[in-house]
Amino acid sequence: MKRFLFTLLILGQTLTGISQMGYRISGETISAFKPGDRALEQPLRRSTGSLSWAKVLSPCVKPGGLEVGTWFEYRPKSPQATIRVRVSGVMGNMTEPILYMGVNKPHKGQDLLTELDCVKAEKGQTEILLSFNDLTPKETYFILVGSETANKNDSYTIHVWTAYTDLAKAEDLSESASETYVSGRVRDKSGTGKSGVLISILDKSNKPLETAKSDSKGTFTFKKLPIDSKPIIRIEEDDTELIVDLFLFGSDGKVKEKATRVGNNMYGFGADEDHFTQLRLLSDRDWSLNVEKGKTGVTGRVVDSESFLFGQANVSVGLYSTSKNKLASSKTDLNGKFSFKDLDQGDYMVRVEGDQSKNYSEIVMVDDLNVPFYYANSAMIGKDGFFKFEKLPVEIVELKRAQEKDTRMKIPTDFSSMESGKAIVLKDLLFESGSSTILTSSYSELNKLAEELKKKPSLRIEISGHTDNTGNNAANLTLSTGRAESVKQYLVEKGVNASRVECKGFGDTRPVASNDTEEGRTKNRRVEFVVIK
Repeated sequence: MKRFLFTLLILGQTLTGISQMGYRISGETISAFKPGDRALEQPLRRSTGSLSWAKVLSPCVKPGGLEVGTWFEYRPKSPQATIRVRVSGVMGNMTEPILYMGVNKPHKGQDLLTELDCVKAEKGQTEILLSFNDLTPKETYFILVGSETANKNDSYTIHVWTAYTDLAKAEDLSESASETYVSGRVRDKSGTGKSGVLISILDKSNKPLETAKSDSKGTFTFKKLPIDSKPIIRIEEDDTELIVDLFLFGSDGKVKEKATRVGNNMYGFGADEDHFTQLRLLSDRDWSLNVEKGKTGVTGRVVDSESFLFGQANVSVGLYSTSKNKLASSKTDLNGKFSFKDLDQGDYMVRVEGDQSKNYSEIVMVDDLNVPFYYANSAMIGKDGFFKFEKLPVEIVELKRAQEKDTRMKIPTDFSSMESGKAIVLKDLLFESGSSTILTSSYSELNKLAEELKKKPSLRIEISGHTDNTGNNAANLTLSTGRAESVKQYLVEKGVNASRVECKGFGDTRPVASNDTEEGRTKNRRVEFVVIK
């Protein structure tokens, strides 16, 4: 296994002025990678001299903040490339690395370095990526890796691949040579698989890296993804009623995570982790039973154990008392779903008939607030064939109960005092966990906002979405934007002119409380708006 750790070099003088002209690479160049390394586009070449300046003008770098870094020359052989910098464990120790790529463009007789893209690691982030689809083969590009707090003893690893799917061909630096893949299914509103739907896997700029089409059953797969990948997937069809199931699988063929809808026809993994990570199959819409007050419910799904994509219909499910007396029976529907509603509070047991080696079942007990509090799955079946329920995390259960109670109380947000520059948090606005789908219980809040905006037709607002700092950064950024866009779409449907509403997503970059507590993370997961001129 080859590892490449590069020590940062101090690269010359400070840039003055507002342009980046007259640069040059001086000194001897050396190969940063051996030509025989697998999956590399070609060796990067690293300067042992310096540029005539080192400080870059970039949105990723605060003014005067980056004067230490290593420059690389890169001449691609194809339009597509992915560059990765890693800084954890054996892969380096640099704090919050910055990855920048630019290209030379002549300007008024001088060389002008023009930025193509850049990315800066957030606090605690150990991997950053830049991906491109439109590079010019054999053109010379310049890559800079540095840090605003770097010193000469800092180290990192850098790799370049020619295609997204080639990432898995490279040797895994984490010493666990494995690959992940995404498998999904697209269905129409009746639940029938839909063929011929175009699906894209996206880079950080939401540009397609790879595409696939759903087959006759509505299924599709993206294989050989990067190690520990958390991709964003987009359904390239403007049909809001499509049902999409997406799962991330590990090298052992087992489901690692279920995707959530993080934007308009966009799905991601690990977004805004305010959900139950113990659940691999079920989500909010599955357990919205609306049971009577003081009662409880049991619901679940049975799917094929290989792909999780096909509901097993007509499977018999029995509900039992703790003394194993049968209380009720049901059969799964087309999507493999079953439920028992309006039960007396207490403990219950469930048994699913059929070959459990071919099926996977996941079950939850739900209270009268539509909050699950117990769960079981096919790995929790006793020798007697009954599912053994375990508690879901009490902290998250109580948080969701409090949110639902607040929403049902309909404590109104005061929209009458809307002023320019004043931020107002939509406090009764709830979404499905890790999703941009608005829960129906939030419609009242948005209806009031829509009516107030229609009374004041001259006002324009900017809606911003925010997350806490847990989960996947890229997915959270997309999710925060998607939630803001969902609110805008709802307001437009209620008669607000679209030109009066702007949207932005900030991910976890603008916290209003500490992310060290659940209470603080809850405050940071918010959608707010401000009146703009």
